[in-house]
Amino acid sequence: MTNNTTHYIKAIPEFEGRSLRVVMNLEVIPNRVITVFFDRRIKR
Repeated sequence: MTNNTTHYIKAIPEFEGRSLRVVMNLEVIPNRVITVFFDRRIKR
């Protein structure tokens, strides 16, 4: 099985600059969000 996902990361000021990661599958129509979470591995 191939991993057809795209990861987006953005710092969210309302949550003390924590990094929010959104994982999406862009190959299906409409695009599908797989998961959304604050990534603790990313340093501020």
